[in-house]
Amino acid sequence: MDQQTTAIATTLASQAAEKTSNFISEVIGDNLKNAVGLMGADWLLVKREENLEQLRRKKDERLSIRGIADTVPVSLSIAIPLIRGAADESRDEIQDLWAALLAAALDPNRGKDVTRFFIDVLQKMEPWDAKVFQAIWTYEPDLNKEDTMAARMGASLNSRESKVLSCFANLVDLGLVKARGPGNYFHDYYEVVLTARGRELIELLQD
Repeated sequence: MDQQTTAIATTLASQAAEKTSNFISEVIGDNLKNAVGLMGADWLLVKREENLEQLRRKKDERLSIRGIADTVPVSLSIAIPLIRGAADESRDEIQDLWAALLAAALDPNRGKDVTRFFIDVLQKMEPWDAKVFQAIWTYEPDLNKEDTMAARMGASLNSRESKVLSCFANLVDLGLVKARGPGNYFHDYYEVVLTARGRELIELLQD
C-alpha cells in the first residue's frame, strides 16, 4: 500500500471513529464519553460497572429493610444470568426489580423461590410494564363505576388508557397476568388479574 493510499485509509478510519464517538455520546451522554474515550468496549464496561454498583446499593437497602444479616450463596445458574441482566439495565424502575430479585435470591427464606423464569421476565419487562404490574397488586375495583380497570388505572398513574392496555398485553405475554373475561377482536384486555406466577413474583419483590 503506497503512502497516499495509507493516508486516505487513515483519514477514513479517523472520520468513522469520530462519527462513532459522536453517536455514542448522543446515546449515553458526554460524561461517560469523556471519562472513557469511547475506544473499544471501555465505555460499555464502565456503564455496566455503574449499573452493578447501583444494583449492589439497592440490594443492600432491600436486605436491610427485610432485616436479613446472614445471606445464602446463590446458585451459579441463577446468579450469572441475574447479574448479566442487571448489568445492562440503567432504568430505575427495572433496576429496582433486579435489586429486589437479587435480595430475594440471597434471602435464606426466599432464595429457592427465585427461578430463571423470573429472570427472563425481568429481561423482557419495560418500565411502564413494571409500574402497571405493581399497580395491579394493589388495585381495588370500584363496583360503583362503569369505566374499565384500564381506564381507572390510567387515571391513577397519570397515563393514557392505551398505555395501560399495552402494558396489560405485554404482561399477558409474559405470563404474569391473565384476562378477566374475553378480550375484544384486537386482543385488548380491559380487565386483568394476576396469574399464580405473577403473584409469586410480587411476593419475591416485596420488602
